[in-house]
Amino acid sequence: METWILDIPATRSHVHSGATVSTQSYLLVRITSDGGAVGHGEVATAGGPWWSGDSIESVKATIDGYLAPLLCGRAVAGLATMMAAMDRKAHGNAFAKAGIEMALLDLWARLLDLPVHVLLGGAQADAFALSWPLGATEAAADLDEAEARLAEGITRFKVKMGGRAEADDLPRALAIARAVAGRAELRIDLNGAWSELQAQRSFAALADAGYRLCEQPLPRHELAGHARLGRRFPITLMADESLSDTRSLLAIEGTDAFSALALKPLKSGGLLATLRLARLAQDLGYSLFGGCFLETSLGTAACLHLGAAIGTLELGCEWMGPRLLRADIVTEPVRYDRGLACLPAGPGYGVEIDDTAIRRFARR
Repeated sequence: METWILDIPATRSHVHSGATVSTQSYLLVRITSDGGAVGHGEVATAGGPWWSGDSIESVKATIDGYLAPLLCGRAVAGLATMMAAMDRKAHGNAFAKAGIEMALLDLWARLLDLPVHVLLGGAQADAFALSWPLGATEAAADLDEAEARLAEGITRFKVKMGGRAEADDLPRALAIARAVAGRAELRIDLNGAWSELQAQRSFAALADAGYRLCEQPLPRHELAGHARLGRRFPITLMADESLSDTRSLLAIEGTDAFSALALKPLKSGGLLATLRLARLAQDLGYSLFGGCFLETSLGTAACLHLGAAIGTLELGCEWMGPRLLRADIVTEPVRYDRGLACLPAGPGYGVEIDDTAIRRFARR
């Protein structure tokens, strides 16, 4: 097992509530079998450890120092045993385990000459509607970007909020809503940046402007506050930071805090864990969304194989990370067509790593 930290410039700065990203960092995980077959996985974060406590550097240290020595020499097909062994060795560390599992699934599928979605139960869908995040540093750039994406057939926009002064944040969101009125479905994403009082001050204006969904307005543990907001305003609330595993989903279910869920394999510890989470969520009647950490085409392809196995993502996906990067790490990037992200064909995740790009972007 080998790992590299890669730093790839973005096409524009992307403003989260806790960080502004102009260069996105990744951890590439490469696992080689004793027969020479190779599988790849990828870890990305939302610009550092503010979001989950995980940084690219800490993930690399955990894998290199603890998890790789634990797993090397085991049978690729013994995935469940390896995941259990990692849980015993390291509490939490979902991002590190997800990156390893991603590489193991790629390797296993390639050994069988199958796409990864077959190992997940088979594909029920092969394309997913994109929701485009608007998080540029300047409002004018957001408006230009929205017009360009509308011309491509993308009609869902998620405005990133919480990373600017409150006096500037709401007017920007309202200006975007006026500019695309009647042409797009509007959402906001706060990454838990607001207090309940801040949300109460702004939600009525956002709803009047046409915003119909808000992702994680309050901090992750404030489930009761989310439930109160949901009862008071006509805006669907979607969990991101509040959702990581089945236990957190059952806590959400007990409070009616959210009616929609953002799925992300990295925060949930891998594709298989996220698939289990999605199945429970479907049984409980939640609407699903495919979230992202601005992955390269490798991580995006893995998400698309997960989506193919889930089948229905009522709220679409944000699997557009490669389009916000100035370069990619695969020879043929994930394909997009008329507002859809398309499932790659071929063994593994259906993408091939470009070693030249690895050498170019590897941190030294």
